[in-house]
Amino acid sequence: LFAETYFARTFYLPWASYQRSMMDAFQSVILNGGRECHSVRRGGLKSTCARVSTLWAVANGHRRFPVLVGATDDKSSEHRENFFALLASSPTLIDDYPELLPLLLKWRQPKKQYRLNGRLLIVHAKDTRGRIVFPDISGAPCAEAHIAPYSENATDVSGLSFVRSDGVTIRPDLLVFDDVQTPQSAKSPLMTDEREEAITKTFLGLAGLGEKIAAIMVATVREHQDLTERFLARERHPDWNGRKYPSLLKMPERM
Repeated sequence: LFAETYFARTFYLPWASYQRSMMDAFQSVILNGGRECHSVRRGGLKSTCARVSTLWAVANGHRRFPVLVGATDDKSSEHRENFFALLASSPTLIDDYPELLPLLLKWRQPKKQYRLNGRLLIVHAKDTRGRIVFPDISGAPCAEAHIAPYSENATDVSGLSFVRSDGVTIRPDLLVFDDVQTPQSAKSPLMTDEREEAITKTFLGLAGLGEKIAAIMVATVREHQDLTERFLARERHPDWNGRKYPSLLKMPERM
């Protein structure tokens, strides 16, 4: 409903069954926790579904600190820009969630400062660590939330956190892995081992000692036993629920 209401120009075609399954699974992870890996053909709208789900999670206060993970530094920067492009594409969203407006304005004019009732707002489209920082508007579900775009091979991820204005330390509570392998890494067992280890040992440990972080992975199978196939395999990663959707949903009716 959120996607159809605010991003009708993106979701203008009837929903495919796999897209509904993805969105239902992502909503469940955001609300209840869990780990989902969904493999979809290229061009299947998987990245957009994951991005919209992340925005829904933060705008409604369901998650305070999602981390968006891409395959490379360029991809992580692309995640940030696509996030703001999504915001800018929907005036209706800003009408219904006016607390998002300062963030959008900051993206358009990074050097400008914004005030609310005379108080300077803390808001960043990209802070010194590259994070998106939502404005500290009292009572807003997304107040002071962070979204952190990172590369899968980043070396400065451990210990990721921020301190809210009330002194509470917030650690990442949602991971969104979006195509975290490259064509080159998919062909290399060694590079795939390294990426798998980064996910299982570094990123999945960001919630802190004894905490289990929620995670979503959208990906495409590129090679046999590549990173995607490994996380689809329940016997290899039993804490992940893997789903692989066919490229051809049904046979053409007229041939």
